[in-house]
Amino acid sequence: MRSLLDDKGFALITAIVVMALVIGLGYAVIQLVVKGLSITGGTRRYSTAMEAAEASLERGYSEIQRYVEEATIDSIVNARLGDYTTKVYVSPLFTSYLSGSAIEFAAGYEGLGYGLSGGGAASYFMVESNSKGPRQESVGIEVVYRKVLNVRGREQ
Repeated sequence: MRSLLDDKGFALITAIVVMALVIGLGYAVIQLVVKGLSITGGTRRYSTAMEAAEASLERGYSEIQRYVEEATIDSIVNARLGDYTTKVYVSPLFTSYLSGSAIEFAAGYEGLGYGLSGGGAASYFMVESNSKGPRQESVGIEVVYRKVLNVRGREQ
């Protein structure tokens, strides 16, 4: 009587075990690649949403400039940047008076030749930008923005 594990049977069992190990290893590698691509895609989408939120902050800054010049402000500004929908919220916080003699600050901030020797004021604003992407990725940025007003020597 022949043994169940003769040469042919042993080779078949060995081949089945080796094939199962190769298939299991291949499955694990595929899962790692898919997970890596998913993480990379999510990071890219998040970065793009962040860039859209940062870009829409500029729209908020232009609303602040309009507020300074015309005394009107849109507190909520909607924008579309590619596939991303952004909302910018602008709200005035307070105004404070600046004392004079900060020439280093004024030259760096307002440009060479402008000074705060006569004093001035600074208005503070809260600017909040939210962007939402096509796959519901979203980013929010909050900024306190200071706008220097009434700087002598500057023509408006």
